[in-house]
Amino acid sequence: MTTPILFVHYGDEWIRGSERCQLDLLAHLDRNLFEPVVWCNSQTMAAAVRNMGIRVYQSPFRFMLTSFRPRFSTRGYLEQIHTGLRLAREHKVRLIHCNGAGPTQWMLPVARLRSIPIITQLHASYLKRDRYVFGCRWADCLVGVSAEAVNGFRSDGVADRQIRIIHNGVDSARLENGTADPRLHALRSPARQIVTFTGSLIHRKGVDILLRAFRLLYDLEPRAELLILGDGPEQRSLHTMAQNLGIAPRVHFLGACNHVGVVYRDFTDIAVHPARAEAFGLVLAEAGYFGIPAAASNVGGIPEVVLDGETGLLCEPESPDSLAATLKVLIRNPELRRRLGRAARERILQHFTVERMARNFAALYGQLTDSGRPS
Repeated sequence: MTTPILFVHYGDEWIRGSERCQLDLLAHLDRNLFEPVVWCNSQTMAAAVRNMGIRVYQSPFRFMLTSFRPRFSTRGYLEQIHTGLRLAREHKVRLIHCNGAGPTQWMLPVARLRSIPIITQLHASYLKRDRYVFGCRWADCLVGVSAEAVNGFRSDGVADRQIRIIHNGVDSARLENGTADPRLHALRSPARQIVTFTGSLIHRKGVDILLRAFRLLYDLEPRAELLILGDGPEQRSLHTMAQNLGIAPRVHFLGACNHVGVVYRDFTDIAVHPARAEAFGLVLAEAGYFGIPAAASNVGGIPEVVLDGETGLLCEPESPDSLAATLKVLIRNPELRRRLGRAARERILQHFTVERMARNFAALYGQLTDSGRPS
């Protein structure tokens, strides 16, 4: 008999970090053991889940004591609890998995009223106020995508037995599919060194730091080309910044890309991630799968993915000078790139596959549904 699990996700109208990890997990769960049902606020996420043949419900979500939109209303909040209770009852749910801290706020009452266990999966670090407002510390199990994601809860006194770390996993089948953007073929040449950034164009990702670092390299390394894959609210200002810095001829903004794996596999020499904060860094794991060494900020959960001097090189955060120096070392040392890339691929295949992630969650689901608590 399968175990019905209600997955509850809050996010924006896109498929990025936490959405991608949730979809990959759903795709690799053993359907002979688990029956997933998804409730989310995003129409984009709902459509992706529906395309997988999974039952999905979509509605706007409201939060208490936060600045999240839409604005809080007592009636709306109680209606969310009522909807959660209805879904749990109709689908005979035996476990709730909140993909992110937010949904815990109304799913914790559902779990307690229905006497079923609840997991909160943490894809980011949270301020102490939010750790309490969302109620995550009272979930039966907190699952961090990295140690960084759960360190705040440890400092709050949450017991180790209540915490698990299950790293995100690379879906090799998804990454290997697709075709490259035709604009890339003109760039591929042994005479060029292609540095690739993948991610949302938001302040936290530090693309402005990357552009300043590339300015420092621009004249010293005339073979270097910079690819920027992604979109976001800073896209226009970053275009302008590249022009003002005089580096626009060798900085290529390709927008959102559905075939990142092909870009890594066929067109990338170095992956770069200059984030100001990052709980994990899935794009670095995906680059490592293809044997691409990384130059990345030494922040958050990144050192759990990239081992400095072994699978890539870490630099000081918020420092264009440090990032430029790190990139220069990799650009000028092809043998170092090959050595780091080989080690990166071995590490990803051993520790960061989506199959491993799905097995770890399946084991946790089994423990919680058997005893109500992680063992």
